[in-house]
Amino acid sequence: LEIRNLKSIFLFFQKFKAVSENVDLKHKIFSQLDLIAPPHAILASNTSSIPITLIGKATKRPEKV
Repeated sequence: LEIRNLKSIFLFFQKFKAVSENVDLKHKIFSQLDLIAPPHAILASNTSSIPITLIGKATKRPEKV
């Protein structure tokens, strides 16, 4: 599944164990999602130790992360 094929989804939920506690990798994923997701889409994560506000800073829509 390629990230560019996800343009019509309204909720993006990142749940990858390999990425779960890696801030740099989460920033990379969320900045890419931010570029292709529709403006109304919500970007979500199941992180437990990284503040979601920190992940949101990698996007232009931190209020929707």
